[in-house]
Amino acid sequence: MSKSAVVRGASKAASIWSKIDAAVKAKGGSEDALDILDREEGAPLVDVIAGILVKAELKTRTRFPVTVDYTKPLDAMITAGNYDYRNDNITTENFPVTGNGTVECEVILVHFDRDIKSEAAITELEQMGLQPAKIEHLLALGAKHPDLQREFPIICLGSSWVHSDGDRVVPYLGHWDAERGLVLRWFVSRWSRFCRFAAVRKS
Repeated sequence: MSKSAVVRGASKAASIWSKIDAAVKAKGGSEDALDILDREEGAPLVDVIAGILVKAELKTRTRFPVTVDYTKPLDAMITAGNYDYRNDNITTENFPVTGNGTVECEVILVHFDRDIKSEAAITELEQMGLQPAKIEHLLALGAKHPDLQREFPIICLGSSWVHSDGDRVVPYLGHWDAERGLVLRWFVSRWSRFCRFAAVRKS
């Protein structure tokens, strides 16, 4: 790390600490209130603060490096996500995964900030130089960042299956109350403005 980087880091740390100090005093605390963060009994509080910061950052973050392990079958990829429930039709037969070894990639979550249909979303992703993520990318994201889907539904338009009734469906990550799920929805759906669409760069 260069000297200039160290200086910038120290300056940022001092600025952050100064703001926290001012906020504590504004609420009636003293300088001693901050000392607990540097003591052993302050470890749980530091952990809580870290959790709050990470949760806030995930809401605005768009790029997520993940590792797709193609040596694992689909069921193992799903198990790694520790979902509370999954659609029984999400199977290897319906959603085959092809690839070799382990692949490092970046899942990009795109927010259109409006209701949008699947075909329009795919067209706009392509105009951005992206392509819809496949189910293996979605599962890698869900396993590495399990709380992300509690913030918004994450849609995967790169993998689909045609039901016996002729309806095409796609997987997505969602949540209901405290439970996380890996579920299916019709491709022809109109997705709400709260959704994020999982994408990867065109290879």
